[in-house]
Amino acid sequence: MKTAETTWTRTTLGVACQINPPKPRLADCSDDTPVLFVPMAAVDDVSGRVMAPERRILGEVRSKSYRTFTSKDVLFAKITPCMENGKSAIVPGIDTGLGFGSTEFHVLRPGPDVAPGFIWHFVRQHSFRRTAEKHMTGSVGQLRVPADFLREFRVDLPPKHIQEQIVGVLDAATTSSRSSRDHIASARRALLRFRQAVLSAAFREASTWDERNTEVPLASILREPLKNGYSARPVNHETPFRVLTLTATTSGWFDGRHFKYTDEEFPPESPFWLTPGDIVIQRGNTAEYVGVPAFYDGDPGEYLYPDLMIRARVLPEIDPRFAWYMLLAPQARSYLRDRATGSAGNMPKINQKVLMNLPIPVPPVHVRRQIVAKLDKALALARDVSNRIEMASRSADLSSQAVLAKAFRGELVPPKARAE
Repeated sequence: MKTAETTWTRTTLGVACQINPPKPRLADCSDDTPVLFVPMAAVDDVSGRVMAPERRILGEVRSKSYRTFTSKDVLFAKITPCMENGKSAIVPGIDTGLGFGSTEFHVLRPGPDVAPGFIWHFVRQHSFRRTAEKHMTGSVGQLRVPADFLREFRVDLPPKHIQEQIVGVLDAATTSSRSSRDHIASARRALLRFRQAVLSAAFREASTWDERNTEVPLASILREPLKNGYSARPVNHETPFRVLTLTATTSGWFDGRHFKYTDEEFPPESPFWLTPGDIVIQRGNTAEYVGVPAFYDGDPGEYLYPDLMIRARVLPEIDPRFAWYMLLAPQARSYLRDRATGSAGNMPKINQKVLMNLPIPVPPVHVRRQIVAKLDKALALARDVSNRIEMASRSADLSSQAVLAKAFRGELVPPKARAE
């Protein structure tokens, strides 16, 4: 029997929450009022928590176009690849109630009868994110989830006390799985440190061969000018034309599973087709990914690359894998990240001039070959370990997603609390 205390109501996120509420009135607030600032990088996509918020004062952000929010709002990354990676979080407590952050967040402010944790767990579902991905708009490489998608998305909403029961169960499940997730995260960090150490050592070896400085601007080893990509209009049906998304290269290794189809046509001679030996560098992304390079060793004419990537083609006498490894080294990454433009609330970008001036070590050819051979061996081992870590992560993720799916089918609350 249904009662007002147990019935689940079919509604939309736009009714349950205020989507991107207007900026609060700030006229009576002094410029030295403390505020919380959340850049995209501060939201951990694994735990779904705000891990490293910044403390600022109102005068620094008052006139900017940052997204605004307050305690208990839900932040949801709208841009690729952050959305697909699961960047979402509940805003922690803010003493002044004033929060600012990246414009690439949507803000969901739950109504008085809606538990913030219920909404947060809801948008963390893989099924929700997969649907959101299909509704992204914009050009490939700059795709975003429109606010109307959130407003119109249907959700079955139980009474608030049942929402809180569900949140309690899900939080407990999250806590119980946190140990395995923490181990996985620890393994990822250790692997990243290993890669960075190996690449950094190789960069130093190449830079100081025979106690001579071998660094030259990247421009001096290019066989043709750098070329920005083209962000074609994506479609949801299969075509002969596949355009990479940023996720295809965020790891530093090429992953051809991540692309969008387009119905725009490109002749075989188009400069936007990747060819074997090309290096593509992300010219725009979050601070942690801007400047990431990837080496393409696939077939010609298979993939186009988007506007947020820059393609580099090196001279025939330079092994493109050597150039890629040097671009992947922490020294090169830091150089590019430090010169990226854009505020913390927006996507930082690098331009061709910055990239052309990037110092790259070019020792004699026999040294380059030795370095490539050593890195091939060390990083192949790292890739094998990485694959094992990701298998463990997928297993843990499948388990947590199964619990989420049950929760929103009403299967995690007592039978008397479920709708008939």
